[in-house]
Amino acid sequence: NGISYQEINNSLVLSPKFLSFEIQNSTETMAKIEKSKMWFGINSGISPFKTNVSSLALKQDAFVAASNANLDAFEYKASPSVLKPDGSNSYLYDPSQPQYNESNNKAFNLGLNIGKKIGKKLSLESGLRVLRASTNINSNIYAINTETGQINSFLDANLQNESKNNQTIIANIDQVSSSFDYISIPLQLSYGMPIHRNFSAKLLAGFSNDFFIQNNNESKLFGNNSLNPSNSNFKNLTISGLTGLNLQYNFSKHWEASLGSFLQQSLNSGVKNTNSYTFKPRMIGVNYGLNYKL
Repeated sequence: NGISYQEINNSLVLSPKFLSFEIQNSTETMAKIEKSKMWFGINSGISPFKTNVSSLALKQDAFVAASNANLDAFEYKASPSVLKPDGSNSYLYDPSQPQYNESNNKAFNLGLNIGKKIGKKLSLESGLRVLRASTNINSNIYAINTETGQINSFLDANLQNESKNNQTIIANIDQVSSSFDYISIPLQLSYGMPIHRNFSAKLLAGFSNDFFIQNNNESKLFGNNSLNPSNSNFKNLTISGLTGLNLQYNFSKHWEASLGSFLQQSLNSGVKNTNSYTFKPRMIGVNYGLNYKL
């Protein structure tokens, strides 16, 4: 009848039957999830934006211009003055103090990503991303075109194709609201690490191909203008280094949410080599997204 006995000290003792059941641990759960070889999703990120502008004209020429600038020639455009009782002009700035400051720097990106496992813990990830970065530039450093007489902000003047004819001058402080638009194709290698149950983490490193679209500038003194690779010294393509750390949560068999941090640093200047002017943006921020695993 299926009942068994065990002999103990000349007595027959009924052997107990044991019920078996499956205990699902975190390792087994992760093993099922890791069977997914490919995924795609949508992600976004926010960060401060640092232009990392460097120029000999900004650091050296501006101080020379502060003492040599013809103030009367520039007064009409950007340097209002008041009349003293003795009839002389009093300019409303100190021409001996060049200023160039950035504030309210920020960047936002949105994109699609795709990934594929190439090993037990290694994956290759890519995608397509659009980026809008913006900054406010407060400066009293300007440039005048010696051939046309046109006056522009220091940033615009050094990015235009005619920058070789510019002379640096000092005037009143003006604020320029500047935005930068890119389309990027990142390529990264990731290393996955199980943490607990449905949680995992991954380290990422790689690079990004950043295609420059346009730079829009809005100034109280000079109005609005737009620069792109065809009418300025901006390059069409720059390369950025990428690294980051993401935390992932698998809330179903196919769906995964992610939250992490990233660093993006331009490896080469985004403008052509003119007047030793360089533009190497850097962003350190957070990203978040949703992935679907096949």
